[in-house]
Formats: sequence, C-alpha cells, structure tokens
Amino acid sequence: MYENTTQITTLNLSRQTPTILTDATGGAVIALDGLISIIGTLGNLLVLAVIFVALRFSTVSNILIANLACVDLLTVTVLIPGDIARHLCDRMGLCHADRTLVLLHRVLAQFIVTAASTSLFFIALERFIAIAFPFRYKSLFTKTKATVCSFLTWTSGAIITGIFHGLNIIYVQNTYCILLLLVTFILYFYMFFVALKHEKKIASTPANYNMRPTQLLWESKSAKTMAIVLGVYALCWFPSVIFYSVVRQTYWLYPRLQVWINTVYYLNATLDPLIYSVRSEKFRRSVNKLLTS
Repeated sequence: MYENTTQITTLNLSRQTPTILTDATGGAVIALDGLISIIGTLGNLLVLAVIFVALRFSTVSNILIANLACVDLLTVTVLIPGDIARHLCDRMGLCHADRTLVLLHRVLAQFIVTAASTSLFFIALERFIAIAFPFRYKSLFTKTKATVCSFLTWTSGAIITGIFHGLNIIYVQNTYCILLLLVTFILYFYMFFVALKHEKKIASTPANYNMRPTQLLWESKSAKTMAIVLGVYALCWFPSVIFYSVVRQTYWLYPRLQVWINTVYYLNATLDPLIYSVRSEKFRRSVNKLLTS
C-alpha cells in the first residue's frame, strides 16, 4: 500500500502538490476510517484479552493469533488515525502535515503489510504441521518456536521496510509479500486435501462418536477458519497492490481512488475478530466468560 513505485524521500515528499478532495468525499472517508478504527480497536483488544486472560496462551495457535491481533491493533490505532490526519491536512487542505510525519506514516504502512503477511504465513505453517504431522506436532511446533515466529514477524517487517526505504528497492515488499502469500495458499490447499482424505476415513469408521478422532476434526475446522482470515486479507490487500502498480499518480482519478483503496485494506484489521467470533464456539464462550466474570 501507498506509493510503491516512487522513490520516497523527505525531499520529493516536500515537493508533492497536496491533493484536495471535496468535503463530501473527505468526510465520508474520515467517517468510515474512524468507524473501522473504533470497531477494530475494540475487536482486537477483545481477542488479546481472551487469549491473555481467559485462555492464558493455552495453545501454540493462541500465541500466533495474538501476534496477528497485535499487527491488526497497530493498524487500527496508529495507521488509520495517521491516514485520517493526512485526509484533513494534505487532501482536504484544512491544515499542514509535517513531511517527516508523513514519511513515518508511509514507513509504518510498509512495515505493517509485511508483518501481517509474515504472521499469516506462520499461522498457516503451524496449521499445516498440526494436520500433516499430528503425532509429531507437539514436538515440531512448541510454544517457544511460536514465540520465535512472532519475533520473526516483526523482524521481517523491519528488514523489508529498511530495504524498501533505505536502499530504495521499491518492489521488494510486494515481491516478498506476494511470494509469501502464494506459499501460504499452497499450504492451505494441501491441508484441505489431507483433511478431506482423513474425513473420508472418519466417515467410513463405525458411528460410535467416542471412537472418532475429534481432535483432527477440530484441527481441520481451525485450518478452515484461518484460511478464511487469509482469504479476507488477500481480498483487502491485492486491490492496493494492483492499484499502486498500475495506476499512475498523474491519473486524474488517482487521489479519489487511493483513499478508498486504503480504506479497503484497513477493513481487514476489523474483520478478523468477527471471523473468530462467527467460526469459533470456544472463542464465543471465552468472550462470554470474560465479560460476565
């Protein structure tokens, strides 16, 4: 997201001509972004509260989901308010935006996109190991390894962002994220193939419920839930990849399209908690227990 095809420096930022939006367009974008920010903040704080307080990081998955929630929380509490400020200043011409703060906002945007893609990859890797190697899962993917993966999520974001802005290799982020998401999709396709085979075997076993491998069914449902999260992320992120790669800044509709493209990306950070609540009965029970305790 943001101008991936231009050299971003404090110098050329200061030379850009502010893009003025109409009050109606700017007001609509600010209202929608503000609503996304509020709902996303409450939703992701709730996810973190459930994992910290109710579940107490009981599983490896909890650690990785909490890590993704932290990335989403950074989006809705810092990135979106920063974009609202840009609407008011640069795009609506109501105030002056400091060029250094604008640059920091763009750096943060690159960092968050990279961290989110990496976080989703590690979640897919954990689900893949749980389904493909169920008997070795606990030894292959421990809580310590999940913590290391969380650390690598933020480290990769810093490294890729540093290469993008420091060395001006402008396609490094899109290339990294697209390749990572492709690998993630492949992992999920393989997981569903394996899960389908197991479900056919389960269907052929006697109807005694206690004899059926309910753990495998839970793992499969969990993988499907996180695949939905990945699909939503891709749907929200790919429009910005296409937009910033294809549409030139000189195109007269560029500023009006840009604000809505960014808003679509922000929407992803709000939808993840809703997906958990719809797909996971355990999450809903934990929320009820947390709110009533």
